[in-house]
Amino acid sequence: PVINYLSNGVNGVKLAWNAVDGATAYYVYRRTAGSSKWEGPYVVKGESYEDTTAKSGVYYKYAVRALNEAGLSPYNGGKVIKRVATPMNLYAGNTAGGIFVKWGKVENATAYRVYRKAVGDDAWTYLKTVKNNYYPDLDIEAGVDYIYTVRALSGKVYSNFLPGVAI
Repeated sequence: PVINYLSNGVNGVKLAWNAVDGATAYYVYRRTAGSSKWEGPYVVKGESYEDTTAKSGVYYKYAVRALNEAGLSPYNGGKVIKRVATPMNLYAGNTAGGIFVKWGKVENATAYRVYRKAVGDDAWTYLKTVKNNYYPDLDIEAGVDYIYTVRALSGKVYSNFLPGVAI
């Protein structure tokens, strides 16, 4: 199998691969950067897996092997991703002159990107990248209901979007 999708999900690293004819299961392996020892296997019946034990700020290499009546396929080389956890516990509340947005800190995050949209809008508007885990949004329109979301940043790697919170 060839890994064709590798991404930071809300709960962990998500990966997916192509189906192999005759495969009865897949073995997913991972190792951290600099290690030659594979962890696993994590036995999966379908063609996707979410590694919920991956730690934020760590580089992981994933490989998948197919199992059929002949045995296990060889490693395909694998793919690498840096896990960046999604910020949780998003809160938005009214404050003097605007809306105060805060969220839980993410281990090894170097910054956070804050976005908002008006309720009913499809597109998010990028507001600002901040080093702290809060943002005072002072550029709002009275009477408009907003939804906020945040992504953590570690180096140049982003987390998934935190599900939005409305105010």
